Amino acid sequence: MKLDYFIPFRELLISFLAADEREKYKNFNRELSKNLYLLRKAITRKVISDYLNLPPNDLQIRYDHKNKPYIYGKQINYNISHSSSYLMIGISKDKQIGVDIQKIDDRKKEIPISIFSKQELEKYDSSQCSGKREFFWKTWALKEAITKATGDGMTTNFCDIDASTLDVNQEETVELQYSNKVYISAIVFVKIENDYVYSYVLLNG
Repeated sequence: MKLDYFIPFRELLISFLAADEREKYKNFNRELSKNLYLLRKAITRKVISDYLNLPPNDLQIRYDHKNKPYIYGKQINYNISHSSSYLMIGISKDKQIGVDIQKIDDRKKEIPISIFSKQELEKYDSSQCSGKREFFWKTWALKEAITKATGDGMTTNFCDIDASTLDVNQEETVELQYSNKVYISAIVFVKIENDYVYSYVLLNG
């Protein structure tokens, strides 16, 4: 969803926030940062509260030992990602979920190939120029979503995850090689559309 649309509803959005979030919102100095914080927090609360049929400011958002957010007392998993003025929210009743959205920046002169596994690097090197661009951005977004689903975040080296066999423009259940050759089963999706790449991952079991 595009965040700019919600700016006229500022007072309503503020009412969705918890008390500590309202205080933090007031303390921002830069107007852009203040607005983005409000929009991300309030819209996330609204989407989840609609799913649970609860008032938005009644949700108790807490963080586990891996700093992954969850709703206290509710059997629900969620994850968010934002890029520029877009927000992506993923909700799952019974699976750990990770999402990622990124604006594609073709001004990048150097591709950080350190994110690739050995197999992915071979596939990247054998691709044509346009294929390299698509493969890089899809791989990056997918790995961000995977590590957010597991809760490992930046503690996992992306090169330890191998997604070289994936090209999923539709939802697909796959076996992924994760850190230290551990295999995980997951439902994955990644797509490029309108200069953005977005991905979601649901862990099985």
